[in-house]
Amino acid sequence: MKDEVIRINVYKVICAAVKHHDHAQSAQTLIMQSVQLHEHLSEPMAEVLSILGRDYDYPQLTEAIMRELGNKTFNAQDTKTPRSFSKFLLRLTTEVPRLILTQFPLIQNHIDSESYTMRMALVEIVGLLIKEVAEDELFEKEAKRKTS
Repeated sequence: MKDEVIRINVYKVICAAVKHHDHAQSAQTLIMQSVQLHEHLSEPMAEVLSILGRDYDYPQLTEAIMRELGNKTFNAQDTKTPRSFSKFLLRLTTEVPRLILTQFPLIQNHIDSESYTMRMALVEIVGLLIKEVAEDELFEKEAKRKTS
């Protein structure tokens, strides 16, 4: 969807259904299938999860998807699925890095994955998480210095 207003409103409808109408299980299945089968939906699905966690205070679906993703195995011959999941994880990390930081142990086993794409995605995720933590520490130090 190219129109941002419509896209955000569709995301909000999905988020409201998940949080208030118990659609988490069906949304989890739909998101996993969408990311696995359609590479172009990786980033929009990550945006939905980031809005759900950030604006609707419902990180449980993201945690469940991270758990399911951690249990997946990728082989070296399959290039499409790992590329799709790596785009999904990278977008999710840029959107909600703190949530990914807390759930990183669930996906860290993919560092030893046969798939080069997943290994490189996890290296990039680690870099983004380090950057987030470092910037947060710098922000805290600056705030303490200003209040002193």
